[in-house]
Amino acid sequence: MSTHRGHGGNHQLPANPAWIEIPRSDGDSSQWPTNTTRVVDHEGHVNFMRPCALDESASIGWRRNIGTNLAKRLGLPDGRDYVLKAWPEGYQMFDHNKGPQDAPRHDPYLIGSVNVKRFRSVPEFLPHALWLIQDPTMNRANCQCKYCGKTPQRIVSESFGFSPGRSAGSVGPSQSPGPSTRVPRPPKPKVQREGEAVSRPVPYTAIRKAPAPAKRPKTHEPKQSMSSHRANDLAAAYSGIEPRRQFRVGELVWCALDPPIMGKTILSSIFYWPGIIKETSVKSEAIIDPAEWHRVNDLGAEHNAHPIPSTSAEAGPITPQKPLWDVRQWFEFKVHLQGISSGMVTVESKLLPYQAYAVPYELMLALHEAPIQNLDTSPETISAFNPCHPKKDQTRVLFDDAVAPYSLALQVASSLATYWTPTDEWDLTMDVRPPPSSALPAHSSGSPWPTWPPEEVSGPSDLTPDELKSLSVRMLGQPPASPSKSYTQTHYQGLWWGPERIWVDDLIRLKPARRQIAPQGTDKIKPPSGPGRATLEYLAAVEAKAHEDGMDVDRAVLPPQAMGAQNRGVFMKLEEVYLAEYMEGGKPKKEARACGMLYELADEDWEDDSEGSPPPQHSNGKGKEKAREDGQGFGPVPPGGQDGPAYMPGPSPLKPPPLPNPSPSVALQDTAASVLKEALPSTHGHVTSKSANGSSVSTIGQVKPPLLSTTYPLPLAPHKYKFRQILPTGYQVVVVLSLISGRYYPRIAEHPEAFLAGSRIRKESNDDAVFEYLTELTSLEGVTPGYYNAVEATKWKPNRITMFKEADEEGRTDTWNTWQAKRRLLEEEMVVDM
Repeated sequence: MSTHRGHGGNHQLPANPAWIEIPRSDGDSSQWPTNTTRVVDHEGHVNFMRPCALDESASIGWRRNIGTNLAKRLGLPDGRDYVLKAWPEGYQMFDHNKGPQDAPRHDPYLIGSVNVKRFRSVPEFLPHALWLIQDPTMNRANCQCKYCGKTPQRIVSESFGFSPGRSAGSVGPSQSPGPSTRVPRPPKPKVQREGEAVSRPVPYTAIRKAPAPAKRPKTHEPKQSMSSHRANDLAAAYSGIEPRRQFRVGELVWCALDPPIMGKTILSSIFYWPGIIKETSVKSEAIIDPAEWHRVNDLGAEHNAHPIPSTSAEAGPITPQKPLWDVRQWFEFKVHLQGISSGMVTVESKLLPYQAYAVPYELMLALHEAPIQNLDTSPETISAFNPCHPKKDQTRVLFDDAVAPYSLALQVASSLATYWTPTDEWDLTMDVRPPPSSALPAHSSGSPWPTWPPEEVSGPSDLTPDELKSLSVRMLGQPPASPSKSYTQTHYQGLWWGPERIWVDDLIRLKPARRQIAPQGTDKIKPPSGPGRATLEYLAAVEAKAHEDGMDVDRAVLPPQAMGAQNRGVFMKLEEVYLAEYMEGGKPKKEARACGMLYELADEDWEDDSEGSPPPQHSNGKGKEKAREDGQGFGPVPPGGQDGPAYMPGPSPLKPPPLPNPSPSVALQDTAASVLKEALPSTHGHVTSKSANGSSVSTIGQVKPPLLSTTYPLPLAPHKYKFRQILPTGYQVVVVLSLISGRYYPRIAEHPEAFLAGSRIRKESNDDAVFEYLTELTSLEGVTPGYYNAVEATKWKPNRITMFKEADEEGRTDTWNTWQAKRRLLEEEMVVDM
């Protein structure tokens, strides 16, 4: 064994190791570093890469860790000490020595891959090693490491079972770490997943008072910050800077094929292939303006022909000239096509949201009726298929060759579209302080001190007080047993929702139609807007023409209000995603909630007379209160300068209680008219925000970490419409996640590929198919309700990588079973014929 002292602990080989070998390699010794000689510079520092022998402690530590994890992934028997026998051919471990010559920093690197510059830890190399073992084709697109798959290491580590802290198996920078003093966290109660079988009735929505951020010293800012992916995606979609980008890394989309794979008819041809966006980049091009170019050249020629002498004093100020060129920018997308190993690079105009296209019945029928004996269903052939490039002896890709890989791709995409998970978790811990005096004044309707349950919770007449309280607890969360204990609430910055990436601050679509949400209005929900001026004028003209022709007009058949917002969709500006905790059957339960402001689509020329009226004045009988000056006219400003209880017995001061559905057992279309109302004044608590590194800071008041949010204007509304806020400013709607339809896609009906797909349906199909297509497409921009085109994500998965893996496995299993059933049926038919 090497006598060199390792810097990653005292690792030794086990007495009887079970060797694991990597049979192939992408390594080449030409990739090794050349600065391997120890040289001390004039400052007494060193900076060189020392090769590590295979039997050094650091190498052994890596080899044992890699072997153990590979054995688990390969399904090898338990009870053996698995060790990687040797590095892949062309690989070598190096110890990077950098710093003072007597105590340099030591960083281990595994170097040699022609595809990856260096691996810094076992979690980085493990997916690459697994790929080298399992993929004889050496197709890099099948590798799940952070470098080949362009995936953040945090997500890769989670999918391979490593903790999110410093990677297990990586060697410390200068010395082996001492024993951990960190107290392990108790296991969290099982989360109630969306889509699991639930026999109890569940409330759909609730209205609550939105939390308001409190002022605090700069030194007390929370250290938790916004995800960089979230910040980039929101800025690209909402900032107003061109070019805008709607599609996001990790989303499932449809990629337009150029040329398409033609079937027997237009509608049985393959125009789009499902794929996952792996990477986005901005491209630029300078375009010369020919007219300006010729104008400048003409001026130059004239000046050369008739030069005018002048001095700098006579020249005067320089007049800015129009540039000779324009700079055009666009986004480019690298997409991995589902079911196969091929990918493509394309632009946004050639991508469609997964929800914007459904495979035509004619194409599904053609795939189903393709003779199974003519299909090559071998995994190698399917993986090697490329829909963009025909075989050498062909001028175009044949439909028969595409049947098997396309069938698999559709099945994988269909499975992926049913998965969901919240992402970018962070905990907000609130220290609950008792009130300064136990002698609390009596609660009144104008007091900022809430009671449990809140006084203004109301429900249907058939609910007893105990039933209402139980329902409130389920929506609000269980209050702490003691006011001296802290309360922690789990928040998330976003969701993977089927094919889509949704972030907090996105404008999203909900399933209900506007007419299903308080169609007559309440004190907290405005009634739907009616038709605009142009529509009313049109109706009046039609009615006048009917009277001229001696016809009666029955307004009950088509009342004007039916032409307003009530038959359109509903939107929510997503402000928070969090877990509501409560007890059920003596066991803790957690369910995800989403909340934010509600909007509808009003006619752009519609005017609300009620919005110009003065706000109502509320009084508790002890004097007038100052009305809100927010332009909405809803509710009083909470009295200032009063100290209330330190804790509101609800989810948290950040999450004032939502109100339950008036009847949890009613169907969706009947729920909105009885949505419960609630008006909770402000509460004040002592809030501690816990950052990812465990540090915490405290302040008084309602606190929402400012670094976790940003403000962008609403996106473009569809043509002839405008967004209208339907809740009072300062209030939120709280919904279960199953009410989310998906993302909002501005002006999706104007997308080039959406237009082409619609044109093909109009030319080749009947009116019913055209109507169905337009209804589903316009649902993506809210012109029709969200339930016409909703993501049905019902299966929880821990992360996106796991979703990709399990969707692929599930899709392959289902597709293979279908093919096997066809083969058995064919064999039975052959036996009968004989």
